[in-house]
Amino acid sequence: MDTTRRKPWTVTGVVALVAGAVCVGVLGTGAFTLVDLADGDDCEGTEKRVRQVADLKVLHSPPTGARPAKGFEEADTGCLDDSGDEVLWSSRTYDSALREAAVLAHYRTWAKDDGWQERKPTYGEAESAEDPDAVKVCFTKDVPGGPVRLSLRYEYDAPRRFVLSAESDLDGAGLDC
Repeated sequence: MDTTRRKPWTVTGVVALVAGAVCVGVLGTGAFTLVDLADGDDCEGTEKRVRQVADLKVLHSPPTGARPAKGFEEADTGCLDDSGDEVLWSSRTYDSALREAAVLAHYRTWAKDDGWQERKPTYGEAESAEDPDAVKVCFTKDVPGGPVRLSLRYEYDAPRRFVLSAESDLDGAGLDC
């Protein structure tokens, strides 16, 4: 009877190779986690600056006849740090029976009188100005703590509802419209 016998170093080598790969994977994952934990939350301690953005007068000055949308009575605020560039933001959502042109005229006048500079919008996440979710108007202004971008867009599924948003990079870099 002929039996094939494996050489012990071959089996040991395969086991060592698999064990090594598992250790590298575990240690690599562990090292990544430790780096992430050491990095911490980049938005930590930004509450004062977030409040500064949220308190911009323009966010709380809707045109006559506009009112906070149901469920959006307060400003929605925060710090977003998922892209590597921390962005502070505050937005207000309003319902208005006014025509879009009247709403835009209100904010253009208000922003100009308050020192904001109108910029050509790049339409946000929309593909064109005709997209119902496109940014309709955009402004920038330098305020203490860094430049702020102000934009207005209409909700695509609620044509009488608009969102006014203010955003500022935590690092003080300006944001494009």
